[in-house]
Amino acid sequence: MSSDNIYIKFGCSMFASMFATSIVHPFDVMKVSKQLNYQVHYTIPHLYKGYLIGLFRQTTYSTPNMVIYSSLLNHYKKTHESEPEYKYKFLFGAISGGISGITGNPSEVLFVKTLRNKTNQNILSSSKEIIQQYGYGHFLNGYKAAMMRSAVYNSMRLSLYSESKNYVQYHFPQLVGTSSLHFLSGSFSTILAIIISNPIDVIKARLQKDGTVGAKQMIKHTFQHEGIHGFYKGLIPSIFKSFPHSIISFMVLEKITKIITGKEAL
Repeated sequence: MSSDNIYIKFGCSMFASMFATSIVHPFDVMKVSKQLNYQVHYTIPHLYKGYLIGLFRQTTYSTPNMVIYSSLLNHYKKTHESEPEYKYKFLFGAISGGISGITGNPSEVLFVKTLRNKTNQNILSSSKEIIQQYGYGHFLNGYKAAMMRSAVYNSMRLSLYSESKNYVQYHFPQLVGTSSLHFLSGSFSTILAIIISNPIDVIKARLQKDGTVGAKQMIKHTFQHEGIHGFYKGLIPSIFKSFPHSIISFMVLEKITKIITGKEAL
């Protein structure tokens, strides 16, 4: 079965992303809570608050991101019959990240609202409440920052993953197709991407919470009241969340894609 089949790509990417989310969701709760200065309760119910919305986010953000990137990457390989240069991989990551940043924004707005509420609400009731109180436009809060953060994060994470995987395979052929290969390839790229994109991530989360101010005002307010430290709030939970999420996603995606299609995903 061809790995170019869009349904295969979408299904494999969605399964990998949801599997990873089920494991690291508590760190996502901690990350966003710290970014928004919410209190974190270290109990299972609180740490898995918004879990279904987290899964929904994988359908609207992580899955399109991986599908678009892999499609662009495979199209280039098929057209040029060669591995693309790093600059093209970086561009593909920026494009896929930017698009998925927009498609995933409504689910992130829902997630922010869920963390603010004292009671758990399902996706439909939360969406209905937002529409009644603020209108449909509220789902676009912070979409520009979301698009920018996702473009920056994924241009580095996905491109460096592809590049480092090829490098490791070339120099250590015994690692081809192994979990060690995917772990090594994803580690450096993910942590570096998190550190660089975290300031944008903080502003994004705050704009998604409050749609009454612009990005410049939010940046100025954050710097005046919290200093540089404010832009790196939630960095450690973000690393604990995004690092294993990326590694697990890459490993599961590569494995199930190989099993189903006989080819590598990225």
